[in-house]
Amino acid sequence: MGMGSRRGGMMGFPGMGGAPAEKKLAAYKAPTAPEGLTPLQRAEFNTKVVMDWAGYNTLAKMRAADTEVMHTVGTIYNNATGNFGSISGSPLVDGYVSLESFDAAALDGTLADVPYMIGYTLNDMGDMSEGIAAFCKNRQEKGNKAYAYEFARPLPDDGSHPEVTARLKGAFHSSELWFVFKSLEHCWRPWTQGDWDLSEKMLTAWTNFAKYSDPNGANGGEWTPLTEEKPDFMLFMLDQNDAEASQMGSPITGENFPWANASK
Repeated sequence: MGMGSRRGGMMGFPGMGGAPAEKKLAAYKAPTAPEGLTPLQRAEFNTKVVMDWAGYNTLAKMRAADTEVMHTVGTIYNNATGNFGSISGSPLVDGYVSLESFDAAALDGTLADVPYMIGYTLNDMGDMSEGIAAFCKNRQEKGNKAYAYEFARPLPDDGSHPEVTARLKGAFHSSELWFVFKSLEHCWRPWTQGDWDLSEKMLTAWTNFAKYSDPNGANGGEWTPLTEEKPDFMLFMLDQNDAEASQMGSPITGENFPWANASK
């Protein structure tokens, strides 16, 4: 599986180290979840199944585990056992901190009555435009507003780090954070002046939203809330000459990306 050894075992898993390479692992049968579990109980059950399998069956062992282990153990469990297991990183309706899902709160009007900014990236984990548009229209229906964006700048690649770009291609999930925090200087990628200009535009929009509840600033501007009448996203992008060219419009997909050299 291409995993190195840490602490004498596979990725530091205490239950998987020290066995001869030729020895086969015993057949594994995943425990079956009881019927009628709440979302919180199911998440707890699933996490315990994965952690017990990996040898992290006490709180002390889990607290001592590397962060890398906590981020990868679910995937390794799936690949090694053929079972689907997960460690939830999403909000759960627990009846205490969270009383209902985000969707339910949006629909019944109990979601915080404040402006929202919501978006995704060109090569995200899926096309999120439909769901984002629906949420923005829901906010309009409830008497508020939401600003939608798509980050459509495929990150440039000079070929110097194939171990990174083999996994992280284009405008991948979270790639806009380099621009939002204007931290481009801390990355090896061959940024252009257009990237720096785009970063300044995005940083300004985010700070304006935090200060004024409007990404344009105190006096408004080109980035309008997405509504039923005007379902446009702010498209953060460069043009074919790598100059900053953000604009309002319909979401871009991989199939209709306007130029081929934008990731060069």
